[in-house]
Amino acid sequence: MEITVKLKDGRTITMKDTDTLEDSDKGKEISVFLFNGELYGGIFDGVVEDEAEDLIIKLKRGNHIIGLPLSKIIGWYYG
Repeated sequence: MEITVKLKDGRTITMKDTDTLEDSDKGKEISVFLFNGELYGGIFDGVVEDEAEDLIIKLKRGNHIIGLPLSKIIGWYYG
């Protein structure tokens, strides 16, 4: 499935499928698009499994690391 979005700055982005997210380059900046329309960006820091065995994407944002459930992400891109 291909998802294309237009960002506020006018750029058009074609999202990569979430199946490829685990294989993305650790240490590179990525942005992920969630089902609720939110867009999060940060340095990709890997994928971990939580206590409920859900996959969690880790993004570094400044001095913080945030975790986003893979099941809530509909697409991603570098940058």
